[in-house]
Amino acid sequence: MESLFKQTHVLHAATPSLMVYAPPALMPEGSGNMAKNKRLRGNVEQLLRQRGPMTSQGIIDALIEEKKSVPGMNTLAMVLRRHKEFTEVDEVKCKGHESSYSIKIWYLKEAVE
Repeated sequence: MESLFKQTHVLHAATPSLMVYAPPALMPEGSGNMAKNKRLRGNVEQLLRQRGPMTSQGIIDALIEEKKSVPGMNTLAMVLRRHKEFTEVDEVKCKGHESSYSIKIWYLKEAVE
């Protein structure tokens, strides 16, 4: 008995293309955020040497004054936390409208020791 439905071969399925990225080991040297973070680390180190201990927002404001590349708060916090030349000197408690929070003050580790 013959089938009532005609069978056809599907040559191309309508699927979205898949993006393929190179693993980090195969990416060229200095690509991505590594160069930006290195430049940011140097700029922050220079600022702290000139102006002394500062909060993260103070560092961003100083970078804006000097017309340097300005990172986001999360990027700056990551650089300050991960690199050993920066250390947390103090913490300031701030009280908002309905909550309180603390702000860290950062400085160079070599100047503190």
